[in-house]
Amino acid sequence: MDQQPASNDDRKLAERLRGAFGPTAADLFVEASDAMARGSTATTLVTAHMMREIEGSIRSVLEPSVAPAEPAPEPNEAQRESHRQQVERIAASAGLPPDDPFLDLWRSLVGQLHGVAHRSGQHGARPVDDSFIDLWRRFRLFADLAVAVAEQNIARHLDELDRLLASEPTRETVKTLVESMPHGYQAQSYLFERLPVNWLMHLRKRGYFRAPYEPIRVDNGLRFVSWPPAGYLLKAAEVRSDEVGSILGEVNLNANWAATHELCEVALALPPATGVPFVRKLTNQIRTTDWLPLFDGARVGRLAGHVAAADADVALDFLSALLAVFPDPAHNDVPDESDYRPLPRPRPRVPQDYDYEEILKAAAPVMSTSVGLPWIELLMQLVSEVIELSYWDPPEQPNDHSYIWHPRLDSDSEELRERDARGHLVTALRDSVVAYIDSDEQRLKSVVQRLWSEGRSIFRRIALHLLEEFGPDAASVADTVVLIDRTALDETELRNEAGRALRTLWPGLSSETRERVFSSIEAGRDRDEEDLERRQWWQYKWLLTLRDHLDDRRREILQALSEGRSEPDDPDRNYATWTTSWGPESPYTASEIEALSIDEIRQMLETWEPNDRTFGVNYEGLGRVLRTAVSHRPPEYARAYKKWFGLRHTYVRNVVEGLQDALRAEKPLPWKPVLELCEHVLAQPWVTAPRPQPFGDDPDWSWSRKAVASLVETGLRAKRSIPGRHRIQVWGIIARLLEDADPNPKTEAGERDGGMDAFARSINSVRGVALHAACYYGTWLHRRRLASARDFSAAPELRMAIERRLDAAVDGSACTRSVLAHHFRHLRWLDAGWTDAHADDIFRWEPNARELSLDVWHAYTGWGDLVEPVVNRLLPHYFTALGNYAAADDLDRDCRSTLAHLAVMWLTSIPARANVAVQIVSLSDDRVNAAFVDVVADVLSRRKRHDRAGDAARVEEFWSNRLDRIEPNAAQHQEELMELVSLFAYQGVPLETALKLLSGTLDHIQPARGARVHRFDSRKVLHRLVSASTRNAPEAMRCLAKMIRADTDGVLIMLTRDDIRFGVSRAHRARHAGARREAQAVANLLVARGQLDYRQFAS
Repeated sequence: MDQQPASNDDRKLAERLRGAFGPTAADLFVEASDAMARGSTATTLVTAHMMREIEGSIRSVLEPSVAPAEPAPEPNEAQRESHRQQVERIAASAGLPPDDPFLDLWRSLVGQLHGVAHRSGQHGARPVDDSFIDLWRRFRLFADLAVAVAEQNIARHLDELDRLLASEPTRETVKTLVESMPHGYQAQSYLFERLPVNWLMHLRKRGYFRAPYEPIRVDNGLRFVSWPPAGYLLKAAEVRSDEVGSILGEVNLNANWAATHELCEVALALPPATGVPFVRKLTNQIRTTDWLPLFDGARVGRLAGHVAAADADVALDFLSALLAVFPDPAHNDVPDESDYRPLPRPRPRVPQDYDYEEILKAAAPVMSTSVGLPWIELLMQLVSEVIELSYWDPPEQPNDHSYIWHPRLDSDSEELRERDARGHLVTALRDSVVAYIDSDEQRLKSVVQRLWSEGRSIFRRIALHLLEEFGPDAASVADTVVLIDRTALDETELRNEAGRALRTLWPGLSSETRERVFSSIEAGRDRDEEDLERRQWWQYKWLLTLRDHLDDRRREILQALSEGRSEPDDPDRNYATWTTSWGPESPYTASEIEALSIDEIRQMLETWEPNDRTFGVNYEGLGRVLRTAVSHRPPEYARAYKKWFGLRHTYVRNVVEGLQDALRAEKPLPWKPVLELCEHVLAQPWVTAPRPQPFGDDPDWSWSRKAVASLVETGLRAKRSIPGRHRIQVWGIIARLLEDADPNPKTEAGERDGGMDAFARSINSVRGVALHAACYYGTWLHRRRLASARDFSAAPELRMAIERRLDAAVDGSACTRSVLAHHFRHLRWLDAGWTDAHADDIFRWEPNARELSLDVWHAYTGWGDLVEPVVNRLLPHYFTALGNYAAADDLDRDCRSTLAHLAVMWLTSIPARANVAVQIVSLSDDRVNAAFVDVVADVLSRRKRHDRAGDAARVEEFWSNRLDRIEPNAAQHQEELMELVSLFAYQGVPLETALKLLSGTLDHIQPARGARVHRFDSRKVLHRLVSASTRNAPEAMRCLAKMIRADTDGVLIMLTRDDIRFGVSRAHRARHAGARREAQAVANLLVARGQLDYRQFAS
């Protein structure tokens, strides 16, 4: 047998078992499924024993717990009830008829499980043969049906729970509660929300609080679930703290972190000393994992502070485990010789930065005052560790680059520190030392000494920040600890805090310290001895910091140093924290440019040069302002076209783009000078720039040529288009641009991998835009009445140019063909014969370039409606394209435009030979089938009313045929089935017929979760379903029940709550007995899913 883990279907069934019968039945079912998949020699024994235990759990929950009417007989007088008799009695109490299929199946398992679970003499275990596989199949079906029966009987169980809750906790009532009540999540929630506190110790003896639910395994990992007894313990903690504390100490914590967090809330409600054993156990549990999913960081932070009052060591150990940081898991994946090695990002045990910050925010205030220095030492240790892990090769001490990742210790602004563990720890350390010191000068001195003695700059920066916080009163500490040498003045990484601290402390410093500081500044730094400018700049900034305290001589020094230098806004601010904008800036405003004459503008453009070629003002910035000015007065700038000759290409391009902006704003242009300017651009060198140009400058004239192509294209399309008399000049410009080397057919595959498809490339390249202009040139000739015949006889230049572009020896690129595909309808209008003859050249399917071929195709389908003659010619290409889409690993979203065309063809029978449905189904691809149904539903919503009769017949026939074909292999068609449900919203199909089709569809849908359930959560589907007439209400409620069962995550219930309640209430009030019965069944399901407000409708 294949050694595979339990299937997803089995795991989903296990989750349903958990909800109805509790975790034991669910966990055993998963183990049995795994055993069947592994196929070991003991499979039959292990699996059969587990099936017996699961069946026993099901029996005990479904057992009716009615109080005896008379005293029970003595044990020796009691008649032992057989297994089969008990099953019959349970079935009768549940209202199952004698011939019920579930009851027949249950009877067949009675006795058989016992026989298979035991060996025959000393023979080996039974083999996993066909008979045992059939037994497992029948048991899985039994478990599935048992869940359905339990869901339908949930109201009875809740009534029985109510009776138990109203009674005292005796031996019998506790036994009934433990052994016969449902242990699913909803029943447990109902129980513990209402259970009196006096049941606490009775349930403890029966092991009710031994361990939380295990996390649930789902397709993509684990799902953590709440544990209802935790809420009960929280309630009991108010009055029975000692008992609850002892229970917490006994709980066996597991990987269900949702339950663990609930227990943390319980521990917070207990006296600190009572919660210590739980926190100690929780610390050990945390250290078993390197990944700790947190749902409330503040809660565990408060818990640490809470127990610190009773045991500081336990609190510190707890926080040490919570806040631990590990190396970047990608550390070993990046070779040392890699050219690009991004800095590693240390990974905290708590993966979310927000949770990490919340832990520190909640714990630090209490830990600082109640624990003090040991807490500060822990934070310092964590900061040191995270710095070491933040670099491949940590910088030598004292450097840590903290002035980059936490430049301002006096601010928590997101712009001024990293929002990661490193930044959060530094902030917590800063706040903790301030809170610990309070106003104690002795503490201040000891903490500053400790921080200053550490090797990393960040600790010294915090020490300086502390001195600034405490002001002149801390001057004596600065005299004896910090300012005994030049470190605070010389180290660049300390500059932010050192400047502010020195200015604040100055009034309290001794005269000797002041003079020592001034002497150090005047002497300069040794490291700057060979760099006079750097030395003087350092002196200048320090003297600015202390300018209010300078004598006359030093003021003169400051005045001399200020010559030729701009005064910084903040001399204390470290150079690394300054920011600058990256966008192009102009030295002049648009209004200043517009105030100049054309000659003055020309002179300014010739002479102005930026000082800094990297940041700030540049050619592009000035060019954009020029573009705005041109767009405001286009005739004036156009007629002065010769003034722009000889300028930088960046300026010329912006002039051309300014003219295009004016044209788009429907301003008239004098086209003769405009076209002269365009020809001047084309006369410039066509070679690519040999080396990169400065930032803010065009690399060569190619950007200007693209601007010319865009201007001509806009001129041919505009309402005030280019006059016909310029035909020769216009075509001459287009023809020359069509020979541009951009785009390169040899590189377009790589460019597509970079994220730019062929059609997007066409509108971002010179030749691509020129070919767009050429296609508009053809229709422009007809608009200007320069051509009348519907062929290329009046425009042979256009035909020859297009044919040249299609020639693979000349061009033939996907970019070029995507332009022709985009304009295919226009080209066919211009010359149908030529277009039909060259369609296969345009839509050329290249096996080694499938993505590029699909780009060409999508350029046609993505824009424009169906034109019957065009569709007739391209019909084979539709199905070729669909096959190419289906061949990809992921269905491209562009496929929808092709399917939309096919959906219209299918509904209209245009063209008549298009056998759309058969062609699509022949691909045998569930993704394509589902996407087609989805698109059909969308197209139907936009069809006209007079088309409804014909559409409805087609939809009904299609839906019915698809169900017939899907039924044998429904598991392979889940996506399509989800989409078929959405067809129910279409009002064209009669309700009675639509309900039958919907019911048949839902029968084949497997329980969905997550993203899949949204396929049938449309309000329109539910609204039509719950609005069914009384005659159709029973079937409508049965369909609703199937949808709820498939909605394992409750998304549908949540999104359509109002519609569901309206439907259930309406059916429950109906005179039709069947409608009421089915409404009660739906209500039972909803109550079983925790929707207790439906209990009034349940049976």
